[in-house]
Amino acid sequence: LVFATFSSVLVRRLGEVGLATTGGALICAMLLAVAATERWPLAALAVLAMGTGFYMLHNTLQTNATQMAPEKRGTAVSQFAFCLFVGQSVGVAVAGLIAERADTDNVLVIGAFGVLAVALSFARLRHGRHRRIEISA
Repeated sequence: LVFATFSSVLVRRLGEVGLATTGGALICAMLLAVAATERWPLAALAVLAMGTGFYMLHNTLQTNATQMAPEKRGTAVSQFAFCLFVGQSVGVAVAGLIAERADTDNVLVIGAFGVLAVALSFARLRHGRHRRIEISA
């Protein structure tokens, strides 16, 4: 709801790369906050903020999936969905193993930096693509 309320402002101010990096950074910070706190009201606020970051990142990735190969949009979107759902499934299995051997705080910290890595990688690739288009134009 927070993202939906402010999406037009966020898109206009941050742009595609900014949405992805800010969303990834927000998710990372809030996962670390959840790992660090034992107070449920703080964790609840962090999860609310994390949801906003999730939509900032996910919507940007999903929009790019629809634009990757316009002539094969269905294939691109299905590959995006496949990667998303397989990643979630494998992630839960791996997280369960880590939580068994260590604790859930380790899972949250690893997930935090994993999401940040995805966001920054996407931003770097998009920024590089925009620079190539400007140079060739």
